[in-house]
Amino acid sequence: MEDKQMIVNGFNRVSAALFAVLLLSWTVPQAAQAQYPWGNGPGPGEVVVGQTGGGAGHAPILLCQYVGGGESGDNPNESPFRAPTKHYEPQKAGFMAAAYHIDTSSVWMSAGHKTMEAAKQRALAGCKAGTGAECYVADTLSEFGLIYVAEDAMGLLWIKAMTTLDDTTQKNATASRTVVDWNPSIELCSRNAFGCKFLGYTQTGRMPLNDNPDAQYVSDSFPNGPLTWNRWALVARPEKTPIAAWQNKSWLSSGQQKSAAARAELLARCQADAGVPCAIIAFAANGVLVQFVDAQGKVGWTSAVPNAAKPKRKTKKSLVSDDTSVAARIARACPSAAAPCRVVATYDAGTSRLDVVADVP
Repeated sequence: MEDKQMIVNGFNRVSAALFAVLLLSWTVPQAAQAQYPWGNGPGPGEVVVGQTGGGAGHAPILLCQYVGGGESGDNPNESPFRAPTKHYEPQKAGFMAAAYHIDTSSVWMSAGHKTMEAAKQRALAGCKAGTGAECYVADTLSEFGLIYVAEDAMGLLWIKAMTTLDDTTQKNATASRTVVDWNPSIELCSRNAFGCKFLGYTQTGRMPLNDNPDAQYVSDSFPNGPLTWNRWALVARPEKTPIAAWQNKSWLSSGQQKSAAARAELLARCQADAGVPCAIIAFAANGVLVQFVDAQGKVGWTSAVPNAAKPKRKTKKSLVSDDTSVAARIARACPSAAAPCRVVATYDAGTSRLDVVADVP
């Protein structure tokens, strides 16, 4: 199995000039109009009757209606429709980015930037300062929205951004998913891993539409304290049939914290022994690698976390099981036509080793 990738596509920016002009050129409503935009909420004698949809990098605007009775001296003969007396300053979303390093269970987020490149570089710099290694951008936002973070049973993070949706769009999006308590990071995790749980989210930063070029609106969400480093177990096999002495073998590495170094060392050892290129076929972080054999004698590998607590969330049967035990993971990995499968051996990720393992049960 190849190392998982968590980099996902960012959202395209859409121009909002027309909407901004509309807000900045507000005039007194006519008597036939019952609603007007009000960015700071209702005042005395007014009620909220709805809101605009927002989007395109702008926050939704409240629609207020004057009903009277909120201030002493209200004139009952005064027109109930009047221009708002409060000032609303249109806002736009700052650019936001989230960075990660595969060897840690941490994420670095930075919001409120004036360019996407600045947001990316800030998040990457924070990650590199914390890990001492090169990091990667997980996702970005250029509109109002949230970046969600989920964690699987092995401690790997799954990061996904989503722009702010109005109620109808949100309901339709949720109804089209297979998770009852849907959010994009849980969906991403559930389709690629197991034992997923939601950790939280960070909102896009805001700034005035006509911001001061010298002003800064940046806010960072970086890890505090020591980082948690993953321990890896990897299995490789030859991509082509090797010489007879190395057939029916797997190469196993475990106990290392630096996945790139462990991967390079394992593939080099496998290729040197077998005389042909090799590939990673399975891995585990902070759990165990399980070697199993099916009823037809074919050996396979999967990952499991025997002692992990089962996340408390509702799922439908089409999703990856939240049961992280060895038995449950073997049952899922075992081909139905070749069931039942049985465990041959388990190898924990925390023990240091670089071995050749026989694939003959």
